[in-house]
Amino acid sequence: MPFKYCNPRMYNFLRQVGDFYALSRNIWAEARGQGADGMQAVGVVTLNRAFYYLWAMENGLKSPWPKGDITGVIAQAKQFSWTLSTDPSYEAAFQPWRYSLQAWRDAKQAAVDVLMMDLLDNVKALGGALYYLNPKACIKLGYGLPSWYHKFKKVGVIKDHEFLKPPEAEGFNGYWEYADEIEDFLYSLIPENYLS
Repeated sequence: MPFKYCNPRMYNFLRQVGDFYALSRNIWAEARGQGADGMQAVGVVTLNRAFYYLWAMENGLKSPWPKGDITGVIAQAKQFSWTLSTDPSYEAAFQPWRYSLQAWRDAKQAAVDVLMMDLLDNVKALGGALYYLNPKACIKLGYGLPSWYHKFKKVGVIKDHEFLKPPEAEGFNGYWEYADEIEDFLYSLIPENYLS
């Protein structure tokens, strides 16, 4: 099944900067102001989606996300609002350090933590969360809650975000369950200056 992606400008940019900086931007755009645990949690959902296919294959299911493709997961259409050209964070995501250098540094550190599987306890407790949303913001902005919201199991809350998973993913407990298979790949994404 071919995947649909966000607009070509953002898609091409994310492919150019690569998985580490795409993940950092996703964390920055979705969770700045949510603390270290909120930032890690967004990173966890992103990697859970990228590596959900491993669990899905074992259980005779198909993954709705690109297999093992972190940038592809982020750039997939209608997944993360900041990749839409109409979103307030869209233009800022091209150069996030110009808007808040500290938030950008924090986002990159959260990306390192998630890739190294060095997670805060309350983040690891989210397990196989595959979705998150800020219900108050959805209502305040006039979007309302998505149709799937009441069908999914809430697995945790961090700051303003609720973390959820669909019923068919009940046995999925997080990407780190596949550490033996993906650890070297994840570590290879971290720029050398973050490994010292």
